[in-house]
Amino acid sequence: MRSNLSSSLTKSVQFIIAIYDTVNLKGKGFSSKVKQGDRVNKGDLLGTYDFKLVEKEGYDPTVMVVVTNTADYAEVKRVTGKEVKENDNLIALTEPSKGKTSVATADPV
Repeated sequence: MRSNLSSSLTKSVQFIIAIYDTVNLKGKGFSSKVKQGDRVNKGDLLGTYDFKLVEKEGYDPTVMVVVTNTADYAEVKRVTGKEVKENDNLIALTEPSKGKTSVATADPV
C-alpha cells in the first residue's frame, strides 16, 4: 500500500488503513513501513499485506481507508464504487475556505 494523497492540500490528511477484523492474525502477513505519527508523502510505501494469506485464514481482505480529521474539510466524499484498481480515485477532500478539492488515489503494492 502506497500513500498517494494529493500534495496540493494545505492541511495534513490524517488517515487509518485497516483490514476488517484481522487483529486475530497478530500481525501475521502484514508489514508496516511507517509508524503512527510519521509524515508521509505521495508515493511513500506505507506497508504490505499478504492478500492470499488473509483469505486463506478466512478473513475478508477488503482494505478500508478512513480519514480521521474530516472536521478539517468542508467535504469528504467517496468518489469510487466498492472495488478500486491501481490509480483509481478514492476520496475527494474539499478545504473549507478555498473550495479547493484534492483526491486520494489507490496505488496498491
